[in-house]
Amino acid sequence: MTKLPDILIALLESVEENVLLSFLDASGGQQISVPRNAAGSRLEHCFGPEIAQALVNWSGGETISIPQCRIWRIHKLASRGLRRNEIALRVGVTTRRVSMVLAGQHT
Repeated sequence: MTKLPDILIALLESVEENVLLSFLDASGGQQISVPRNAAGSRLEHCFGPEIAQALVNWSGGETISIPQCRIWRIHKLASRGLRRNEIALRVGVTTRRVSMVLAGQHT
């Protein structure tokens, strides 16, 4: 599998995998402004205290790009038993792409 971005590694150390998957579903590929304090922030309200605090610890006070991590997400969702159609819809790719990734034919 491809190397994970540093931000993903940091978030995985701080939050449960399912929390991170949901966050990536909603924010992958976007830029977000991370507040200096998580408590009471819009980020905390939208994604919960764990992800908000992890992002503040990573880059509080900055605007950051959230990676999509599609290949990682495809593998994780498949390991949870989701069907290829469900994975494609959630990750934003075709079912053919999901099949290719799971077969190791990704670039």
